[in-house]
Amino acid sequence: MANQAEAETLQKALSSVSATQTEFPSAVDDVICFIANTGRNCFDWAQLKNLLVAKLRVILGDGSQEYNDDRDDVIKTLQNFGAAPFTLQRLCEILVEPTKHYTSKEKLLFAINKQTSVSSTLEPQPFPFEDAAAPQGIEVDGPAAGGNEAENAGDQMEIST
Repeated sequence: MANQAEAETLQKALSSVSATQTEFPSAVDDVICFIANTGRNCFDWAQLKNLLVAKLRVILGDGSQEYNDDRDDVIKTLQNFGAAPFTLQRLCEILVEPTKHYTSKEKLLFAINKQTSVSSTLEPQPFPFEDAAAPQGIEVDGPAAGGNEAENAGDQMEIST
C-alpha cells in the first residue's frame, strides 16, 4: 500500500463484508494480504473482525461434532476481542496460505487457536505509518555517526588494574 487513497479503498471494501459472507472480492483479500505482509493494521477492528470470522468459517469448513465445536470456540474467541489480537499478522499469514504449513483441518484449527489464545491487543495505526525503526530527535555521536575517532578518544574511560 503506497498511499492514503489505497488505504481508503481497502477500508471501503472492508466495510461491505459481513461475518456470514462466503465469497470475497479481491480488494477484501488484499486487506488480509497487506496485514500479513506488513504487520500493520490501519483498519477498523469491527469491520476487520467480520472479515476474519467469515474467512475462518470458509477455510475451516465443517468436520466432526468435536471439530465444529472447537472451530466455533475459536471464532467466538476472535469475536470477543475488543481490538485486534497482537498475533494479527500471523493470523493473516495463515489465512492467506492456510495449506502452506498445515496438512489437515485439525492442524490448521490448532494453529489458529494458538493465535487467538492471547490477551494482548493492537490498536489500529493511523495512515501514514510512522517508521518505528528510525526514532526522531535522537542524534548519534561518535565513530558510528562518522565522527572523528581522535576527537572522541578523550571521551573514553581508562580502566587500570
